[in-house]
Amino acid sequence: MIDAVFYIALVFNSVCFMVLVYNLFTAPLVQNKHVEIDDDELVSVLIPARNEAANIKNCLISIKNQSYKNLEIIVLNDESTDETEAILSEFKSDETRFRFINGEAKPEGWIGKNWACHQLGNEANGKFLLFVDADVTLKEHAISQTISAMQKNNLSMLSVFPTQWMNTFGEYLVVPLMNWLLLSFLPLKQVFASNNKSFVAANGQFLLFKKSVYKKLGGHEKVKDKVVEDMEFARAVKNSGEKMMTLLGWNSIYCKMYSGFRESINGFSKNFFPGFNISYLAFSVFVIFAFSANYHPFILVFINSLFIYPVLIVVSARMIISHLSKQNIFFNTALHPFQFLIMLFVGIKSMIDTKRKKVEWKGRLI
Repeated sequence: MIDAVFYIALVFNSVCFMVLVYNLFTAPLVQNKHVEIDDDELVSVLIPARNEAANIKNCLISIKNQSYKNLEIIVLNDESTDETEAILSEFKSDETRFRFINGEAKPEGWIGKNWACHQLGNEANGKFLLFVDADVTLKEHAISQTISAMQKNNLSMLSVFPTQWMNTFGEYLVVPLMNWLLLSFLPLKQVFASNNKSFVAANGQFLLFKKSVYKKLGGHEKVKDKVVEDMEFARAVKNSGEKMMTLLGWNSIYCKMYSGFRESINGFSKNFFPGFNISYLAFSVFVIFAFSANYHPFILVFINSLFIYPVLIVVSARMIISHLSKQNIFFNTALHPFQFLIMLFVGIKSMIDTKRKKVEWKGRLI
């Protein structure tokens, strides 16, 4: 049995490590540096905000300070029960680019965020539509860089996985797992370079579309009941033969996704199983293999010294992930076995919640 675990750990982690090395040298990054670009095309920045009092002001200030100036910024207050509406009302600007609207009640059959984005899309006038979560902060050249990438590569869709800010120990136990999943299994460059529909990823925290393609795909109405709408859009773009790109936020696009352990668990489990778009059996096998390959070597190395090899591969892998994600190497390495205990729990929770349709987020059942 120990021999089987050893070979599973060695092979599984070696494959992940090869993908990580590829990403280390090729993953597209959003650099916060000046880029020569004409800002003659209007970009609609669309922000759904539900109970975002802690984040919305920083988000708006960061967008106001963008080097790309031809923007309209529309924020939809999605039936917030905190101080979001008051903060929006108090937000002062000497520009006319900001517009705040109150969202309509969610119809039956819609997921809340998708309904909010649908309303925003209907209000937008830009050639490009940029959907940004209210907990995202952009450095000065973020929009210029991503619009430049859209134009140079003739993209129909671009998505960014922001660099995640973490404040609490509970967040360090959960949030880094998302970067591990992304960077260990997907060669990011191939999302753009390959026509293979398996190479696909997107993050709803930062979704940029050509408006014409967004409308052709059916907009958010097409994904109105999908929990992981970002991946649905990405698959639709790939299936239609259009070009898309997925980048890392690096030093340009940041997000404060969660505020503590409980919220991190709930947020991760909301998307974990649905995001894979595979059967319960296949997902269960994956979670069990990933857990065994990343947890047991740190225990069994005290019984069999051969397990030092998968341990060293894992540690090297976490160093690469930490670098690409701009996360703390020490925490990611020291907490690695505990993070995978959490991943096992979240994987089971995600399947159960999805089956029972008990997924809840921001006070709404999904």
